[in-house]
Amino acid sequence: MLSPLDRRQRLFLPFSRGLSNFSGFRDSLNSESTLVPFFRAPAELFGMTGLTYKDSLRVYPSSCSVYQYWKSESDKRSSYSGTELKSDIYATRSISERMIRKLYNFADYVESNAILPFADSEVAKYFGKVPKRYLLNEKTLENKLILRKLLMDKMDLDSNKIGKMGWSFDSRGIVLKNKEIIYAEVCNCKYWDSVELNLLLNRLYKNVGLNSRKGIVSASLIYRVYLISLWLNHNKYIRAQ
Repeated sequence: MLSPLDRRQRLFLPFSRGLSNFSGFRDSLNSESTLVPFFRAPAELFGMTGLTYKDSLRVYPSSCSVYQYWKSESDKRSSYSGTELKSDIYATRSISERMIRKLYNFADYVESNAILPFADSEVAKYFGKVPKRYLLNEKTLENKLILRKLLMDKMDLDSNKIGKMGWSFDSRGIVLKNKEIIYAEVCNCKYWDSVELNLLLNRLYKNVGLNSRKGIVSASLIYRVYLISLWLNHNKYIRAQ
């Protein structure tokens, strides 16, 4: 299926095509900087977030830069339109490894097998041959047109009226209300440089209360470092080593 660019991606992509070549400046940015999206490689704009190389290197001295990888992936798709680029990267990287990977991990945990209908080779071949006009309305940016029509024709279900459904939770509230717990867990992780990590947390926590993108990003980064630290601290396989 085709995935149209959202408003922010339409804003950042033209800048990214040029500014991402300045890797030196990119590597000097703080993770919460509002300039970060402008300097990401085009293929990196679709769900790839986290600490910048500058902060990663300080917290985890063995870090390696991901710039060359994403620059190479972007160059391979230099002739793609924005929609084509997002559809390719978002489906094969973000959705597969950041979202569906959680389902696979849970299935492994309960000794089950996750079966996804759209991963069936025959279904994939079919949709790979469907003309673009049945997949995306480029004027309204409405996608999955053939599925929307099937739902309406077969089930009298208007997906446009229902809208996109999902769930979320207040991760920023968790970060704000559990500061002591987060510091204790993160700073107890032997994989980080504790001094640099403490400095990073202090810097990010100054922004968490801001009613801005910077505040949202800072809270998200703290939450992510906290989850990684939890996993490293309590994973039975790592602890057994």
